[in-house]
Amino acid sequence: MSFTSRFKKQLFSINNSNFNDCSLEVFDYQYHHNSVYHQFCDSLQKTPDTVDAIYEIPFLPIEFFRDHIILSVNTGVEKIFKSSGTTSSHRSAHHIPDLKFYHEIIPKTF
Repeated sequence: MSFTSRFKKQLFSINNSNFNDCSLEVFDYQYHHNSVYHQFCDSLQKTPDTVDAIYEIPFLPIEFFRDHIILSVNTGVEKIFKSSGTTSSHRSAHHIPDLKFYHEIIPKTF
């Protein structure tokens, strides 16, 4: 089973006791499968070998979503959500590879 398939199932059972470990697992996956994120983390010297807790995981600045396509899978994109563009004419974009799963998980995560 692929990481993505396994994680989609696991996501619904994340709780206080496994949240940190799950977060580190996602960080590891993103680091190894998203070249933009990988380069960003390397520039901060934050890698799966040096990050031990959730508060150490780097977050991509919003500017990256304006200047790069941020994806960790090569399955294509079903939908692109764009920011309102109120602060610049170049809007940030959130590329969604699985729109059905996105609609399923969003109400549960917010």
